[in-house]
Amino acid sequence: MNRPNRTSRSRGFSLVELLTVLVILGILAAVSLPSLVHAAKGSALTVAGQGISSQVSLAVQETGAKSWPPPPKVYNLGGGGQPQWRAIQVWRLERDTEGLTPRPMDKLHVLPDSICISHDTTLSPLLDADADVAGTAQLPGYGAVAYQGFKLHPQGRLSPVIDDTNNYLTLVPSQGTSGDSENYYTVQVDRLTGRVAVYRP
Repeated sequence: MNRPNRTSRSRGFSLVELLTVLVILGILAAVSLPSLVHAAKGSALTVAGQGISSQVSLAVQETGAKSWPPPPKVYNLGGGGQPQWRAIQVWRLERDTEGLTPRPMDKLHVLPDSICISHDTTLSPLLDADADVAGTAQLPGYGAVAYQGFKLHPQGRLSPVIDDTNNYLTLVPSQGTSGDSENYYTVQVDRLTGRVAVYRP
């Protein structure tokens, strides 16, 4: 007597099982997303801070070639609203038919929209430590913008008005410029040598 053949059939996932997996994946994504966003912001902040550090170092190097280079300038790109100190440019003196003329050493270094130098004077006192370096300038694509900066003396020394209490800038996410930010990048300039040191939490 022949027994009927039973074809083996693979069993699929039920709707309940699929929904359970989707719920678990959603929970994992919700838990890990803030950490990923925080890491991405931290990475952007580090890159921006390194850019500011390199620009200041470039300006300090110029003091070896030119005893009194023009001061580096930090620009407020925030328009009429909250200050957004998001650009820096360093300068050199070049001789032409009219004598010594300040010219940019490099293109304008602009920070990402998500990063700025804090306008809080307790976090970035170097911004307005040297009152002699302040004014407005015309920047291509931005129009008239305010700037502030600091003078460099021979061998990278800072202006006498700058000491160890006001020789640093702090970069923060643009959404959190207050002092309670846990994510920041501080650039400190040695007042005697111009050497740059950085601090991260």
